[in-house]
Amino acid sequence: MNALKKIITEIEEIVEGGEDYEAPPVAWKELVQWCDTLKTCISNIGDLSDGYHTFNELYDHRAVLFSVICHCFPERAWKSRLHEDGTMFDGMFVVGFDTDLGQATYHYYVDLHWETFKVKELERMPKYDGHTSNQALMRLFMFGRENKA
Repeated sequence: MNALKKIITEIEEIVEGGEDYEAPPVAWKELVQWCDTLKTCISNIGDLSDGYHTFNELYDHRAVLFSVICHCFPERAWKSRLHEDGTMFDGMFVVGFDTDLGQATYHYYVDLHWETFKVKELERMPKYDGHTSNQALMRLFMFGRENKA
């Protein structure tokens, strides 16, 4: 996201100094229109769609599906408003699920999904095991293959 904003800023600077560059005026006009469109997409990224679902819809689907896993195995699930070090992203909380291979965790917005997860609440999350997004996905996949609710 920040990289896109940086690119837009650089393009805008080029466009503003357009007389220093050898390009037809039409190209500059199209570039400005493209920047405006890109800015709109970035500011409304949740509404961006692949033609079937928006990011917001997919985010909500992920929350509900993960909550089903957590509710089927409540002894493995938890949520917390704080990371282990007492920090947290603004307006968010973390939900975790402990598999035999390690943690799978996701951050969600408190106002949208706190009540979605009816799992034990911890003052602080357990020590983060350093897993990546792909590792979390694989851990949940393997857990599902080995366990039935």
